[in-house]
Amino acid sequence: MRDCIQTETTARTILARLIISGDNVHKKVQVLSGGERIKVSFAKLFVSNANVLLLDEPTNYLDMQSIEALENTLCDYEGTVLFVSHDKAFVNVVADRLLIIQKQRIIEFDGNLQALEESRQASENKDNIEMQKSVLQMRLTEIISKMSLPNCNKEVLEAEYQSILAQLRNEL
Repeated sequence: MRDCIQTETTARTILARLIISGDNVHKKVQVLSGGERIKVSFAKLFVSNANVLLLDEPTNYLDMQSIEALENTLCDYEGTVLFVSHDKAFVNVVADRLLIIQKQRIIEFDGNLQALEESRQASENKDNIEMQKSVLQMRLTEIISKMSLPNCNKEVLEAEYQSILAQLRNEL
């Protein structure tokens, strides 16, 4: 490989990690399958002096075994990798920071896809709890106003008031 800055041993190791070994190492690129050509292209990147990789849908045309090999290689890569992928499993394994384009804005998140989903779920749960608290506080206000009316059943209202207060103290 012309642009290789690694030793032949390192280059062969990278090829082997990408599941290109044995006699396949010596084949001409023209006779390789599409998936094998993609893996050779990745290998060329990994042995070059590039310290930033920009990848667009890197798992396209790769089988599961090749995707796992690519995941392992990218996780060990010492440079920066910026990639776009719809493969959630791949993103979850490889990414440690996400840039999400949403409503013409870029949202930055430190963590993988699973951590993002957990964070969103926690935020949604917190919002639901806050909404429930607001509803209960409004109900307390309503009970207080009803208690000042003549002919109200103060025992029933007082019991409901105490029940709501207990829920709020326990934060639902």
